[in-house]
Amino acid sequence: MSFFDVTQREERTKFRKTEFLYFDIGQHIVRILDAPLKVYTHYLPAMRITVKCLGEECPVCHNNRKIFLENPKNYRDIPGYNSRSPRHLFNVLDRTLVKTCPKCQFEVKRGGDFQFPSACPKCSTFVTDYTPHPSDKVKVASVSDTVASQINMFEQSMLDASGDPLPVTSYDFMFLVTKMDRKVTVPSPLIQNNDVVNVPEDAKFDLEKATLKLEADEINELLRGVSLRDIFAARRVDSAVEEKLDEETKELESDIEKRVSELFND
Repeated sequence: MSFFDVTQREERTKFRKTEFLYFDIGQHIVRILDAPLKVYTHYLPAMRITVKCLGEECPVCHNNRKIFLENPKNYRDIPGYNSRSPRHLFNVLDRTLVKTCPKCQFEVKRGGDFQFPSACPKCSTFVTDYTPHPSDKVKVASVSDTVASQINMFEQSMLDASGDPLPVTSYDFMFLVTKMDRKVTVPSPLIQNNDVVNVPEDAKFDLEKATLKLEADEINELLRGVSLRDIFAARRVDSAVEEKLDEETKELESDIEKRVSELFND
């Protein structure tokens, strides 16, 4: 089984906000840390949000099928059509050289010209005089089927002295991101960067929780223009109401049990 054929992972229970590896134009050097998780997603450009596809219950897929039946020749060009994309998620140790902005802590990387910008792209603070250093942060990378297939190819072709395939977790990868008509990401093995990397399990992110998952009715609300913030606010209210009902139910059950006990003990 190839590295990117893995679809199931052991779930971690600890939750924290996922930090993603953003494939900006330029070079990114990482060490892959563990097995990937394959998910299917929809990118909703009007909201600039990516959501997890719900399969048969997915409102986005239902809308796509409707658009396809009505416009079989140019369905992809019809507003509201949001394709279903496979993505491969995996934890990486980001080893790219960065300059940490002293004001906002943003990691400034080299751009397409392989030079560091003079100012932080996020807050415009000058970083010229700051020394580059490896990021050394655990992040989640998300790649396409094409990139995943290329990494699988390297897994089969990179061999040790005995002729056995080397695990893709045993050496670094460089991801070169360029843009002409569209953004292209190309992975390359850095076989010479094969030092042992030890990252605690609790430093890795739970890939099952890395993709935004909404219920079908919540996705419908999102498609109607309801903001994600309002959807989460309603979710919190519903949770609070449910918790209150649970408390009242427990009190009622306790009261009934007490009355029944008193009745039979008379």
